[in-house]
Amino acid sequence: MTEYKLINPSDPYTFLAKTKESAALAVFLLGTLYGASPKDDNEEKRIPVFLFGGAEEWYRKEFGRSTEAGLKAEKQNVADALLSFMYGSFEDRRRYEAALNAITDEEKKKVFMEEWQDGRTSMKNIGEYAHQLGEKLKGKVPMKKLGKYGKKVSCVVIGMLCAAAIGACGSTQSGSQDEKDVRNDISVYEEGADLEGTLTYGTLFIEPQTQHMIDLFMKEHPGVKIETKVVFDNDVTDEQYNEGLNTLLTELASDQRADIYDATYLPSEIKTKGSGYFEDLNQYIDADPNFNRDDYYDNILRAAEVDGKLYQIPEGFYYVMLRLNRNITDELNYEVPDEMDINDLYELYQQAKPIADDDFTIDVQNNIYVFLPMTEDRAYLKKEEVNFDSENYVDFLRKMQELYQYQPSYATHAFTDIKSFSGKSVLLNTFTNLLEGSPSGMFEETDTATKPILLKSTDGKIPFLRIGEDFSMSSGCKDKALAWEFIKFCIGQKQFEFEDANSDSYYRNFFTYGSMLNKENTRQLVAYQLENDDDTAEKWEAYNEKVSAKAFRDLQLDSILTEIRNECMEQKITPEECAKLFQQRAELYVNE
Repeated sequence: MTEYKLINPSDPYTFLAKTKESAALAVFLLGTLYGASPKDDNEEKRIPVFLFGGAEEWYRKEFGRSTEAGLKAEKQNVADALLSFMYGSFEDRRRYEAALNAITDEEKKKVFMEEWQDGRTSMKNIGEYAHQLGEKLKGKVPMKKLGKYGKKVSCVVIGMLCAAAIGACGSTQSGSQDEKDVRNDISVYEEGADLEGTLTYGTLFIEPQTQHMIDLFMKEHPGVKIETKVVFDNDVTDEQYNEGLNTLLTELASDQRADIYDATYLPSEIKTKGSGYFEDLNQYIDADPNFNRDDYYDNILRAAEVDGKLYQIPEGFYYVMLRLNRNITDELNYEVPDEMDINDLYELYQQAKPIADDDFTIDVQNNIYVFLPMTEDRAYLKKEEVNFDSENYVDFLRKMQELYQYQPSYATHAFTDIKSFSGKSVLLNTFTNLLEGSPSGMFEETDTATKPILLKSTDGKIPFLRIGEDFSMSSGCKDKALAWEFIKFCIGQKQFEFEDANSDSYYRNFFTYGSMLNKENTRQLVAYQLENDDDTAEKWEAYNEKVSAKAFRDLQLDSILTEIRNECMEQKITPEECAKLFQQRAELYVNE
């Protein structure tokens, strides 16, 4: 057995794995934001982090088969690995095992194990979730018991949502003339009106929190019936997932559309813009006297627009920040800015390199190489014009490639808190969640770390990614006023039950990743987590209001570009070759 520590969690976790393959599959089941490093720091045994794709490709190269085939062959080993997950370090594991072996009563053992896992500080109980998955693989727990993760487990394992086919999206039907006429007739309900009617909600998977919102809305309005058109309600194979996505997209291009869609799995706005598939939700915002933009982060709504039209409304959002190593910036007398782009980071790297330690690393978590493209690609990818082969983007890739040579050496670098550094071996830490670690003093400098800095694109924009659902209203919706009421209900102000914060509740993701679109909802969550630290809460809101663009994310295209970009980062192709391939693939994608 090999002892591993989980890479990237808020709390330390270790586990045991019989093989590297079973370790990789266990980590992938938990989510691709994690990786794993062996106790002996053997780089050959390390499981990388695949935050935005590439896991399946790496797995096939490493083990010579798909993750689906691997899971079938390694099922028992994967289950054992998941069941071995324990909160704490390698040293903690010795103490844990010794204490457990000393307890003879099985009931007392169970209590001890539960209490040990509860020692964590994070809202995420990774140990409990891992054990649930392990029990499921051993056939001891039904899939329905796995909460919101259960039905998506196989999707994570068999493709990382990267291989989705979108053949049906080639159609650009603009809808019938009747539909166009209806779209121009914007009507909304008066406040307190009795709502009646039927809506359909289309999605690949229905999230528990979304179903909760549907149930609450129907309870509040007994005259309303919302039917869900869910493609999958349980585990699926890779082939089934692709077929299901095509089913959803074919439906979208037909006259059998649902009234409301979860746009999470749909192609990007670039593909759907001008298609006539979706309503411009700005029209409903402007027509509704009961919708006050000041109650929401209007900058997020504006940033989500495509040519002034709002086809999707996100429930929440997150963005990227970083802290610099003060051991380096102080020696350089570097004036720490509020925002930085690739050019700023590259200039600082050039200054830091001569004074840095021999084992110099840019970002200890290696996330900067994921987040930088996230901030940059949007500006070069438009339906009317793709500019990846421009000199500016080639320059971006050139700098990325050079920085990449200083990625973490896991043999010498331990993961550090986002607010601490030791020595001058690490230049920065990236993070997306202001609640990671201890939120107290989140916006203050420490002895070794600067204040948080917003990561921006070279055109000066601060991009965001959505959290929760991304609501779209179909142009074929039969009752648009009612559909708008439901969307408004989902994104509107709520009263939260914080004692249930660890459950599969509506707001759990927002504790974990970022902010909610409604300002008061975010304030509630922040006040609860920060114990009414008004000063920090106000600073948080100020950061939220600086966001100014929606990062481009499209599961299929991003998978293609990531694969090509990795070739460039590993110096297998030049930045010029990479940009040319980007240009070819992106042009083909937006025009198909």
